[in-house]
Amino acid sequence: MIAVTCASLVPRELQQHGLNGDLLQSNVGFSHQKGTLRALHFQKTPFAEAKIVRSTRGSMDVIVDLRTDSPTSHR
Repeated sequence: MIAVTCASLVPRELQQHGLNGDLLQSNVGFSHQKGTLRALHFQKTPFAEAKIVRSTRGSMDVIVDLRTDSPTSHR
C-alpha cells in the first residue's frame, strides 16, 4: 500500500507570490457528472479574494483570467 501526504496550503508560499497567506475560508466541491461547469467567481475591490483551485480527480478545462491589469487578462 502507498500513502501520500502533501501540504495543500502554505501561507509563506502564498506570500512569496504576492498573495495574502491568511486563510479565511476553504470550500470543497464535488460533481457527479462528467463535463460539469462548476462556477465562475469574480469579485471586485474591496471584496476581491485570491482563489486557489485544484482538481483531485479529472481535469479543469476552462480557466479565464478576468483581471484587466493582468498580462493573461481574458485568456
